[in-house]
Amino acid sequence: MSLQDNVDNLVNMGFDASVARDALSRADNNIEAAVNFIYSDFSADLPPYSENGESGPLGPAGPTGAAGAGGIVADGRSASTAIEIEDDIKNKIASYGYGHDNPVVDLDSDQSKSEIVPTYEVYDDISRYTRAEGDPGVLLPVKAELLEGYFAPLLMTLSNIPAFRDLVLKPEFEDYGYSELWWKKDKCVSNPSVVMETQRLVAFLCGDSFRAFASIRSLIDASSKLMTDDYQSVAEFIQFIYSSLIELFAKTDESLKRPFEQLFTSRFRFEDDETQTHCIFPVESNYFYKDIYRIMHSLLWGKDMGRLGQHQFLELSDVLTVSFEGNGDTVPGGGFELTEEFYPQIYTSKHEHMVADKFRRISELRDEVSKINGQTIQLKAFKGKRVSALLDTTLSHLSSLGEDERVQSAAKELESIANHILDCKTRNTEKLTALNKERSDIDIYNINYILGDQKAEFEPWVLTGVIFNERQFWYRLEEKWYAFNYTLEIGKDFEISQTTFDNIVSQVREYSADNFETGMVLIYVKKSLITTDSPIINKNLQKFIDTDNQKVANGVALHKLNEQQEEQEGQIVLSDQ
Repeated sequence: MSLQDNVDNLVNMGFDASVARDALSRADNNIEAAVNFIYSDFSADLPPYSENGESGPLGPAGPTGAAGAGGIVADGRSASTAIEIEDDIKNKIASYGYGHDNPVVDLDSDQSKSEIVPTYEVYDDISRYTRAEGDPGVLLPVKAELLEGYFAPLLMTLSNIPAFRDLVLKPEFEDYGYSELWWKKDKCVSNPSVVMETQRLVAFLCGDSFRAFASIRSLIDASSKLMTDDYQSVAEFIQFIYSSLIELFAKTDESLKRPFEQLFTSRFRFEDDETQTHCIFPVESNYFYKDIYRIMHSLLWGKDMGRLGQHQFLELSDVLTVSFEGNGDTVPGGGFELTEEFYPQIYTSKHEHMVADKFRRISELRDEVSKINGQTIQLKAFKGKRVSALLDTTLSHLSSLGEDERVQSAAKELESIANHILDCKTRNTEKLTALNKERSDIDIYNINYILGDQKAEFEPWVLTGVIFNERQFWYRLEEKWYAFNYTLEIGKDFEISQTTFDNIVSQVREYSADNFETGMVLIYVKKSLITTDSPIINKNLQKFIDTDNQKVANGVALHKLNEQQEEQEGQIVLSDQ
């Protein structure tokens, strides 16, 4: 049948036309393989399927690696997971003439099918299950282009902050349950809470877990009932995450409310004494500037600094999150210049004078320059006549009148006036040079200039995370920076690599100046909170980690044993031949 015929058939079976067409394209117009593609997708909007086909403690034990894991075998059937298509769907497929009884395709015919390249699924690659020594744990988003995907990079970044980690791990549940596929999709308990699933993932990330990666799906499922709003931006979604964490952990343990608020919530005062709280600072395109201080100056004090001294922070949160709202606009002037340290204290009522005094001096200098320029203009001209030219002409005329004593006396007075004017001009030029030099030295966006010799007395907020989107981000773990890249559209995979801050600076500059499509999220953390203390995990949660570690070890050992047996069997066959 033609592609359109099969699309129509799948539509008649209840599938969306765009979903059907995409699946058939991926399956080379094989309708059964297309249905397998649809049912192996994580989308919660698709019809239910049977999950009884999972095999082994760590998932299917079929072919692994980029060529075998999560792909399509030669006859077009799915090899990604052991998903069983429901009988009514099978019968419907059979009625269209597809299934295991298909006639053999003539490979010499023009209608022969091309070989289907299998898609790689890291979930099916047992060789990737064990975390390499020194590598951080990884959370995988479920799908691309979803705001929920920001759960993964955000939670991974926050888990490296001991203050956040310790607050999350403080509550203790009697039973965290266990499922052999918790890291992929299954619930460990029948009705998990957001607090429990956040603890589970944080313990997996920063505890002594052997497992290399896990899906963020458990946390998304647990929080799905809370996501009642239609979030329009990354900033709105992150605001929801922070607010939910504060509220839900406070319900679990009231003593956690204030520490969580201190972690995420800043208080801000307006000129009319109105106060607001902020967990995240969204930056729209009309506030895109080349560095963080120019942006924050404009957000708080206005582009003309007209609100300086009127708007200020009353309380700074320990975690400061800034979100650039990407909509196709880029950062002018060559892109954004990332800074590893940020000093937000200059925006507080206590220290804003350090900027205000310098900005006031700029106004004073402007007035002084204007006054001197006015004086200079008066010295140069009078009633539209150039004074110097008039004096020169008059002196020349007087010198032509001879040696008359009164004429010579007048000439001397005029020469004195001319010299005085010249001296005034010279002094004004010197004053202007000094004033312009002082003005050029005043940089109200340069933190080194603003703080001066007092800089050592201030504690910086240190950059710990840079998120481009749910598929590409960096975070700081102790003194090292790690880069993360996810493949989510076709198959599932991830890459981790160590990088340098200079490399991140370069990529941010290039991205923000050229293609700032999804914007960017910056996470700054108070430096004193970045420690190397080991996490304290309660005994019940540790039991979950220990159980999972044993499952990982058993599954990997079994996989290696099977590989050895297959290799031995292959050697025996070769020797017999």
